[in-house]
Amino acid sequence: MKKLTKKEAIQLLPLIVDNEASEEDKIAFFKYIQTDPKVKKKYESLLFVKQLLKTKYSRESAPDRLKKKISGIIEDMEWEKEQESKVDNSTTNLGNSGSFNANKFENQSKDSSSPLLKLLKPARYLAAASVIFIFSLLTIELLEKMSGERLYNQQSVERVALNHFTTGSHIEASLASYQPASLDHASQLLQERMAYSPRLPKIKGASLRSIVQTTFFDGHTIPVFEFYQSGIDETIHIFAFKMGEFDDPGMVVRDPEAVKSCKGYDDFHIKEINGKHVVSWKWGDYWYTAVSNHNGTDLIALVEPTLSEDEQKTRNSSW
Repeated sequence: MKKLTKKEAIQLLPLIVDNEASEEDKIAFFKYIQTDPKVKKKYESLLFVKQLLKTKYSRESAPDRLKKKISGIIEDMEWEKEQESKVDNSTTNLGNSGSFNANKFENQSKDSSSPLLKLLKPARYLAAASVIFIFSLLTIELLEKMSGERLYNQQSVERVALNHFTTGSHIEASLASYQPASLDHASQLLQERMAYSPRLPKIKGASLRSIVQTTFFDGHTIPVFEFYQSGIDETIHIFAFKMGEFDDPGMVVRDPEAVKSCKGYDDFHIKEINGKHVVSWKWGDYWYTAVSNHNGTDLIALVEPTLSEDEQKTRNSSW
């Protein structure tokens, strides 16, 4: 397997974030960041900014005044190049004639054109600096706006989960992906690979297609269960968290209403965000957040917990 140095990993960052790196480089990069938290944090920050830009801001054309300013700079540069070319050509032609002092004429030509060129060069650089300054101001304003909106809107489990679902970023940036043969096999994989032992959900009419090990937010690695409904070609993604993870001040918070509502095994909470329903619930020491294209109430009707052998016996005896 290819091994990266820290410098090579940092150089790969833009390609990884833009999903343009080769498969070999991707594998090597994600392997490397498991041992380098600083580079891992850089990657997660870049990915978050990209996702935030994609979901919160639409692409707009540059203002006409900016286009005209850039076009003017390009025209000035072309004109300057043309004038310098004329001076060079005149010098060359006169240099071939014995009746003129070529060196003297060259100096006169350059002297006559120099004042104009001397004025144009600073003006061109000043205009270019102005454009860069405008871009810098716009960038600072955008980043300030992003930071404010991130604090106000993005610091919730429900919003981050929805963002992962709509962009597919949790799959693109996955550290590992498993295809369990059964729910028992899935439990075994979670315990061995991630030290997770959640009560797995069942979805009526759907099969557990994969478990994705991914970074949910700011270094917090969690499993995501992907259930597939072949009859209607839909997927349901369920994000699972250990309750203790929410004690970390660097972790996003749960919706207060969801925390208040979800106490027992039959409690669910639905939060609507941008026309989508995000469903949350709590089973034991684990919190679950599900996102799909379904109505939240319809999704809840499909979800049920897996039962232990003792629980199954108890249920069967009560029947």
